Amino acid sequence: WQSDHATIHFEDSTSSQAPQSMPVDAFYKPVYLPDGFTEGKTTKMGTSVHIVYQNKDQTTLLFDQSPVSEEGSISIDTEHTVYSEITIDGYKASLFTGKTSKDNTVLVWRNKTNSFTLISTINKDELLKIAENIKISEN
Repeated sequence: WQSDHATIHFEDSTSSQAPQSMPVDAFYKPVYLPDGFTEGKTTKMGTSVHIVYQNKDQTTLLFDQSPVSEEGSISIDTEHTVYSEITIDGYKASLFTGKTSKDNTVLVWRNKTNSFTLISTINKDELLKIAENIKISEN
């Protein structure tokens, strides 16, 4: 933790257990999106996936995922957010709620196989609903 940002580091703490296997071309996608949001560009960077969703008002929703077997970090601007710890599907999650409607809210969590990040200016309750409704999708 710094005065204006936090860095979250992911690593596979269960290396002695075999990770759940996913089909090669499979990745997680939200099965719930707020009204008006549609999927835009999907970018695969090795085993990481970045998906952009957008509505007609040009509000964006960013969804990132990476295998926990690949250690990584995310840096989050905390100047305009309020931090809280929550639980998603039994896993600890970090919620950085934007202080105003123009500030991004950032949700970071993991499951057995992947780490996830959702970023948007939409209501935090909508972000939580999206996070609780992600499923593996084969493309």
